[in-house]
Amino acid sequence: MVNLKFLNRIMINVLRKIKTINFNPTIFPNKIKRNNMQKINYRVEYMDIAKALAIILIVVGHAQSPFTNFIYLFHVPLFFFVSGYFYKTKYALHPLLFVKRKIIKLYIPFLIYELIFLMLHNYFITIGIYGSNYNVHYYNNNDFIYYFINTITFGNSEQLLEVMWFVTSLFTVHTLFVNTNFLILKINRFNREIIRFIIIFTYFIIGLTLSSLNISLMRQIDTSLVAIFIYYLGYLYKVYEKKIPFNIYFFTLSLLTLIIGSYSPKIDMLFNHYNNPFMFVFNSICGIYFIIYISKQFLNKNIKIFTSLGKKTLIVMALHFLAFKIINIIQIYVYNYDISRLAEFPIISGKNGWWIAYSFIGISIPLIIYNIKTNVLLQYSKIRNHFLYNITKK
Repeated sequence: MVNLKFLNRIMINVLRKIKTINFNPTIFPNKIKRNNMQKINYRVEYMDIAKALAIILIVVGHAQSPFTNFIYLFHVPLFFFVSGYFYKTKYALHPLLFVKRKIIKLYIPFLIYELIFLMLHNYFITIGIYGSNYNVHYYNNNDFIYYFINTITFGNSEQLLEVMWFVTSLFTVHTLFVNTNFLILKINRFNREIIRFIIIFTYFIIGLTLSSLNISLMRQIDTSLVAIFIYYLGYLYKVYEKKIPFNIYFFTLSLLTLIIGSYSPKIDMLFNHYNNPFMFVFNSICGIYFIIYISKQFLNKNIKIFTSLGKKTLIVMALHFLAFKIINIIQIYVYNYDISRLAEFPIISGKNGWWIAYSFIGISIPLIIYNIKTNVLLQYSKIRNHFLYNITKK
């Protein structure tokens, strides 16, 4: 017969032992891993939302909305900041692999868009999308050769893809940042963060000096030297993310600062023009804080549409100027304008609320094209796999 008192005594001792055991994460690796993944996904998702808001702001700014000056204070720096956030220290160990990844993600799409638009250049003139009154002319064979060489060397040539200068600049920033970190790893084992800051800040000063002297370098290198500092701030933000408070008070302060700053002359990173470098950085930080705060609120409310848009920013960037032509046609019909105004760039007019229509079309049409392309490729893949399966079965 079982001695119940003896068994109870054993169970009590076992429970006492369990209480004294320190928790070891390796005991429940799947649970810990799942919790960590949830934290990582949270960070990535709210940054995807930030990217979505950034591309919306770019389209709205190009649509000549009443908020254009407000938007131009930070919309492009926001993209550089987010890119810096996603940079990982390990990339410096293999900079060539990192650059190769950026060639696939940035250069190849850039090349595809630019070459397609280059081939359509004369056709766009024929149907009135481009016009000779707007600094666009027919290309002859020599022109095509020249602009083809310009394109494959990461040069931006087509008017409707003017915004793609950002892709060139971002690639330069990526490349410069990873190689700078690679050199720092090789030459110094201590105070790396201080050395990194000094080098990045030196790039920044050189970029601002070129701006003040009105010196422009090919492929927006001058702009990239300024932008890399914002990229670096994104990298630092990821390191110290948990220590940075996000609350309604700093959000309100950032908003008020941006409203005041919007009355100053417009910033233009494309031409590397900054009226006040200090205010440029300060307003950029305020704008970035403003957008990240909103992004966190959207994520908490489970607004998934922005997360999806944040992963499709490149196609919106590339095609929104072309999509604007739809609203140009509508305005020509409504106001009985001459058809030649179809070629006006970027838009005919955003007044009387037309900027809302431009913004909606500028975002929705590229997304529709993206979904069509995705579905076509999916169907092609299914047919191809089915075909290969039948061949192997035989």
